[in-house]
Amino acid sequence: MLGTDPMRRRLSFATFGLATFLLAAGHALAQPTPSAPPSFSIPVDGTVGEGFGPRMNPADGQPKFHQGLDFIAPIGTQVKASAAGTVSFVGDLPGFGTVIKIDHNAGMATRYTHLSRTDVKEGDTVSAGQVIGAVGKSGWGSQPQLHFEIWRDGEPQNPADLLQLPAH
Repeated sequence: MLGTDPMRRRLSFATFGLATFLLAAGHALAQPTPSAPPSFSIPVDGTVGEGFGPRMNPADGQPKFHQGLDFIAPIGTQVKASAAGTVSFVGDLPGFGTVIKIDHNAGMATRYTHLSRTDVKEGDTVSAGQVIGAVGKSGWGSQPQLHFEIWRDGEPQNPADLLQLPAH
């Protein structure tokens, strides 16, 4: 209640007036600004192997869509976070072996598979370039490699389109 105190009444009307002005001008008081997708860096020093797209699955010889990019590197080669984010999964998945998933802003996520070691845990915040694990041959990997995926809003993206890969 405003009561009879003239100063309190003036402040209340001024506050109401400012809020009305902001709303009328189209400014929501708690409207978030959309975040830009992160820039991604190459997560491991290695040779680009199998690319994104349809292929024959080496594990069972059946046609399958390859949802990532393989980097061939020796077991134990450091794997780095391709962009800053929060680790949302560390564990084993059938076919993929040892896996780390990192959630980024703007609905983006990255997944690192066939690892020999993990250096992070679920809930960790990581910076771009931070070592998160090491190349391995876990799961159905046919050779020591990092299988790397980028996802946007639940859909796989071609990592080659989002990374600055060296020319062949």
